[in-house]
Amino acid sequence: MSTSSWLQFAVLVAVVAACTPLLGSYLAAVFGDEGRAPGDRLFAPIERAVYRVTGVDPDREQAWTSYASSLLAFSLFSVLGLYALQRFQGSLPLNPTGVGAVPEALSFNTAVSFTTNT
Repeated sequence: MSTSSWLQFAVLVAVVAACTPLLGSYLAAVFGDEGRAPGDRLFAPIERAVYRVTGVDPDREQAWTSYASSLLAFSLFSVLGLYALQRFQGSLPLNPTGVGAVPEALSFNTAVSFTTNT
């Protein structure tokens, strides 16, 4: 490796070492049982509003059946959305190069592959 590469590596290690105590204490406050964490004053009201609107009880755990159905529904929506996006690519706005639609088989293969691998 060149001197420049070693210098870049040393700077990266120094930055990570400098950020570790700050990030570690923040994560300990967020995930610990110590009460309030930094950012709660700003984000807690927003979080409570989203919970209220969506009907989520933050003190109740999610059952495995609910999680499984949510996962399957999200995966189905992802496959259908990506498939449609690729099939209608030629007629969508903001297509400056005029790329046409992806063929059916390739669209389906790509959509399923992206959904199952990510």
